[in-house]
Amino acid sequence: MIDPRDIGSAVPRSKLGSNLIVTHRGKHLPAKAVLRLAYCLANNIRSEERLKFASGENSIKLLRSLGFQAERLQIDNPLAKKG
Repeated sequence: MIDPRDIGSAVPRSKLGSNLIVTHRGKHLPAKAVLRLAYCLANNIRSEERLKFASGENSIKLLRSLGFQAERLQIDNPLAKKG
């Protein structure tokens, strides 16, 4: 079982590239992973279960409504500037 305090270390490296983040105790956490863990804990589902989650503006709104600081990072894409 994942300890919610260690969510940053419990997230696969491939999932850390998300641009939706939750800031908690000064750490930036992937919003999708936070929502997934919360869903597993609330529904007594093992964290290893395969679940599909989409993240977007609704995820940010939900997290903010629950009192979390959630935002979309502005990732600078140098390829998009060429033209």
